[in-house]
Amino acid sequence: MRSATPSCAFAPSDRRPDIQDAPFFLFDPAEVRAAIDEFGAAFPGAGVYYAVKANYEPAVLRAVAEAGCGFEAASWPEVEALLGLGIAPSRIIYGTAVKPRSHVRAAVRAGVDRFAADSIEEIAMLAEAAPGARVFVRVKADDSHSVFQLNTKFGADRGSALELLLQAKALGLVPWGLSFNVGSQATRATDWGDGLRSLVPIVHHLHRLGVELGIINLGGGFPAVYEGHPAIPLSEIARYVYAAASELPYPIELVVEPGRRIVANAITLFSNIVSRVARADGTWLFLDCGVYNALFEALSCQGRTRYPVRRAGGQGAPPGPGLPFHLAGPTGDGLDVVARDVMLPADMAVGDVLEFSNVGAYTLSLACNFNGFSPPPLRVLAR
Repeated sequence: MRSATPSCAFAPSDRRPDIQDAPFFLFDPAEVRAAIDEFGAAFPGAGVYYAVKANYEPAVLRAVAEAGCGFEAASWPEVEALLGLGIAPSRIIYGTAVKPRSHVRAAVRAGVDRFAADSIEEIAMLAEAAPGARVFVRVKADDSHSVFQLNTKFGADRGSALELLLQAKALGLVPWGLSFNVGSQATRATDWGDGLRSLVPIVHHLHRLGVELGIINLGGGFPAVYEGHPAIPLSEIARYVYAAASELPYPIELVVEPGRRIVANAITLFSNIVSRVARADGTWLFLDCGVYNALFEALSCQGRTRYPVRRAGGQGAPPGPGLPFHLAGPTGDGLDVVARDVMLPADMAVGDVLEFSNVGAYTLSLACNFNGFSPPPLRVLAR
């Protein structure tokens, strides 16, 4: 796991740091708490487990823990980071379907006993490395309406899910549940309900065989707000989910694993303009933050997430005449383009600071030091 970005907290009187200290990420823990409360209200009685991969900065993990949320980890280093913050193993689900045996053994020694699987090979490995553990089988779901598809790599066919759970039981594991994932940044409110409804026949069949499940895990994919991607109300998603759940033969605890939706709105990026260049295709603003050290999902091959952006520090001032700008990062790579045709005040100049909103998900966790440009520090907004 990458070393955590340096972070510091500001006293309550310093509610927002001076933008002239840019570049930096600014984290507001209150936004995390509000997002977790939103899930609790929309999915009453469901278990909420934060997907650690979305952002594993210690300040973020502490805020999630203090809000009473559980955690979905995908590696032993993620589990270890949680344990190092005093988070009990009973609050951790090991949710990736294919895992190194050594990671599983380490997690078991630490007290983690809930694991995902999607193949007979993984079930056999868990029986040896985590005897008696609870297992939930990940089943393929339709993720074609999401920005990022995941099911080509993971997920058992629905026809084999029942066999996998029965094999888990035969090998001494606890057949605990079923799960699916509709991708990341899903765009249809019906996707989670449709995914759950596709599992109903499996649950009925298991019930007839005397096997009752403990959970159905709806995974993540709950969308955050970006340019061109308005968020779907969680209450609308939940309406379809609970309609599908009513078709189950007995009550089963539902589990959700949001990552992006919990942390995206909680972090803002402040970045300096280091150069303004007029080219044949338009005017370019070169920043000290780009796709490698700060905004990876802005890469075109990653779906080109468009983050809301404005000139920092001018909230009360009239915007003035606008001009479309291309925004680029500082590295020598031609792919390091954050956005094109962004409307900003026409007088943007070197030394001005841009403020990117909703950048909390898959930014710091994917940032690197390419070309020697380090990720900006994370600062924590005290309240």
